[in-house]
Amino acid sequence: MKKSILILFVTVLLVGAALPSRAQQIVRFNPDYALSEVRADYGLYTPMSVNGRGARYFGIDYSRRFFGHLAWEAGAQYRLSAVGFQSHIGFPLSIAYKTGMVSFDQAVAYGAGAVVSDIIWGRDILSSIIHALFRRSEFFIGITPGLYTGEKTISDDIETNGRFSLTGDFGMALSIPLWRVSINIKPTFHYSFINNIDVNSVPQRWWFSISAGLGFLF
Repeated sequence: MKKSILILFVTVLLVGAALPSRAQQIVRFNPDYALSEVRADYGLYTPMSVNGRGARYFGIDYSRRFFGHLAWEAGAQYRLSAVGFQSHIGFPLSIAYKTGMVSFDQAVAYGAGAVVSDIIWGRDILSSIIHALFRRSEFFIGITPGLYTGEKTISDDIETNGRFSLTGDFGMALSIPLWRVSINIKPTFHYSFINNIDVNSVPQRWWFSISAGLGFLF
């Protein structure tokens, strides 16, 4: 009987000691170990050979690491006032390489050390601050099948050739992780495999987009 009570007492002590440690792990979320991220962004999508033809777009995507720094990404985009059409909807699919992530406190500490070092050695302080802030980045390549929707834009200099679109995409995303939330900036280049739009009889093959938004890490 005494032996059973002793075993029960030791078990309770071990469980009680383990619980605070486990709770601390849950509270102190580390972005380094985040496998998934959901992001929403807002930006500008424009042809590279024509000025003043940019369109606003909204996007949402889901990212999941599957091997080391590699991740697959899938999402949806809605473009307003697309060139030649009223709107456009696309579904980007990509493979990304994600660099390591650090916490906001670590980034601040790193940045402070880098700035002090640059003051001592007379190097570019601004570049160190930018590098310290954006301690998490990714490089991606993929495709975006999509569809131009709504009425066609009536214009003498624009000719439309079809509604189905397909682009090859490559770019990067820079992030500032704030615990489970991240602030993102994403510039991307797009090459259109289908000649959907001609402006002044010139096919619009190359496009550029840049967006900013928020992400949630888990």
